Order: sequence, then C-alpha cells, then structure tokens
Amino acid sequence: MAKTISRTAFFYPRLASHFGFGRVCVACSAAVLLLTACATTPTRYFTLRALPARSAPVRLSYPGVAVAPIAMPPGYSRLALIYAGTSTRIHVARHARWVAPLGTLLRRAIAQDMAARISPRRAVRLPGQSLPAHAAVIRITVERLAPHRTGEVILRVRWSARTQGHSSIIKSGAAQISVRGADRYGGEAQTMSRAAASLARRIVESLRAQGVKHRLGAAGNFRGANRHARVGMARGTGA
Repeated sequence: MAKTISRTAFFYPRLASHFGFGRVCVACSAAVLLLTACATTPTRYFTLRALPARSAPVRLSYPGVAVAPIAMPPGYSRLALIYAGTSTRIHVARHARWVAPLGTLLRRAIAQDMAARISPRRAVRLPGQSLPAHAAVIRITVERLAPHRTGEVILRVRWSARTQGHSSIIKSGAAQISVRGADRYGGEAQTMSRAAASLARRIVESLRAQGVKHRLGAAGNFRGANRHARVGMARGTGA
C-alpha cells in the first residue's frame, strides 16, 4: 500500500504539470464514475415460459407422455446468456443469466407446451412426476441452438419417442426452427420460448398422426381377420 501511494505521489505532479491540473482531475473523476457504474450494474435473470396453444388439444393413444432430460451442445451448461457472433465466436453476457441450466428450462417449457396441446392435460408428466406403464418418453438432442444479436433464434433438434421400459423407437423426427424476436436478452428468452412451443407442437402432431396410423392399421387387420373368418365359415357351410 505504501509503495502504491509513493508511486502515485511521484507520478501525479508530473501528470499535472504535463497535462494540466484540471485535465487530470477530470480524467480521474471519469475513471471513478466508470468503475462505479460497472460495479453497480444489476444482474438480470431470465427463464423460459410455456405459450398457450392456438388450437384445441388432441388425444393421444398413450396413457402418458414425458420429456426426458435434453442433450445440449457443449458450452450451454453455463448459466450466463450467450449469443452467436461469427461462425467461431460466442459472446457471453456479463449481467444476464438463466435461473437454471438452459437444458433444464427447455425441458420444462417443452413439457408444459405439450400439456397445453394434449387432452387430458394431466397425461403429460412434468419433470419429477411418476410415469404410468407404456407411457411415451420423448428424447431430444439439440444439435444447434444459436441466438443471434439480431434477435433471431435457430433451434435444430433430433427427437425420438420410446415406450416406457422399451428400447424400440415408436416415432422419431428432426426439426429446424427459426424464430425472430427483439435484439436484447429479454427478447432472446421470449424468442426461445416461442421456438420451444413450436417444437412441442410438431412433436404432438407427429405423435397424433402415428396414433391415427396405428389405429387405422389395427382396424384394417381386424376387418381382414373378420373377412377371412366369414370366407372360412362360408366354405365350411358349402362343403
């Protein structure tokens, strides 16, 4: 401390004599104000939220649906908000953070979005809730999640659905979703919520189509079996 004071006492007269006492005071005051502003900048916290469905909820042929923990790209485990710069550069926010890891927030938002689109709503199990037998478990791998400073969010995923307790895939798909929003961190959270809702809608529509296809196939097999049975009975009667 004494060494710092002695150095300041040594250089300050020289700076004052070279630039003028007033200029040195103004420069020092500006530096102090800048450091004070940086030190008092509050940290803002953001989360993802589910969005209301625009269409009537649909019924699925599964007793329950759940979203498994989401596999995120490297670098997205941090709590600080990030956005893409160039193809090889990522910017990290200093005073904007997620309230939880982004993968956790994305999983809960997608599950809540699916619950708003499936009837009954309780068929969708949120993280931590128990699953009934033969429930459909959705596994999502995020391949790209690129918020840009322009406000655009690009979400590219691969997903698959498996029956609880079984390894065979009953349905799978891929999606790339691009959503534009406000070019600020609060806007990034809102835009990412919209991207999550769009993904949930696509998964629900795909599962519903798979259920319809399965029921039509089962009905066709039933009609075919009845037809063969009638033919057999007719032949037996004719004999």
